[in-house]
Amino acid sequence: MPADALDKRIICDMYEGNRPYTARYVLPDYTLAMRQGSRHLELDPPTDVDEALSFLTILYAHVPSVTTYPVYLGDLDALLEPFVDGIDDDVLDRKLRLFWRQLDRLLPDAFVHTNVGPSDGRVVRSILRVERSLRQVVPNITLKVDPADHARQPDRRRGAHRVRDRQAAFREPPDDGGRPRRPLRRGQLLQLAEDRWRRAHPGPAEPQGAGPAAPRLAR
Repeated sequence: MPADALDKRIICDMYEGNRPYTARYVLPDYTLAMRQGSRHLELDPPTDVDEALSFLTILYAHVPSVTTYPVYLGDLDALLEPFVDGIDDDVLDRKLRLFWRQLDRLLPDAFVHTNVGPSDGRVVRSILRVERSLRQVVPNITLKVDPADHARQPDRRRGAHRVRDRQAAFREPPDDGGRPRRPLRRGQLLQLAEDRWRRAHPGPAEPQGAGPAAPRLAR
């Protein structure tokens, strides 16, 4: 019975009671809020990056989550990109660094995360620079990737595009029986990388009887 399962901790209700007063995970439409403002919070739509960061900070404090703070911070690069024209990278980094530190101190939950990508832009690059310099717990960053862009990579050496099957490059060749190829293990990947490096950087041929071969890369 459900009651017995709860007593035996087979089912876990997170110790929140039978009827939590709010949802645990809430996904606000931050884009809509920033476009039309908030009558409830008496906030007009932001017009520059400072107003946008202030708008988001206030909005985060009113997300109706059971934790009283948000888990999802929105696609921050897409939200802020329209407001960074006319701001150089140093100023943008300083503003986002202050905002990033504020998020970590005000939202003490390792589940808090934001999305960036798949489009490139000044904000996503600034976020990555700030994150690399601060190395905070909050927020986590989810980097969204367009599968089409990932499959088709530019070949800069020839100025052309070619489709590369990256997974096939790191799999064993099929055997005679036609069985599916297996992903290479870590040691095999290291050996593959070493063999490719040796082919790209051939050294002088070793004379016969010259002694033991050069040691392999450490694994």
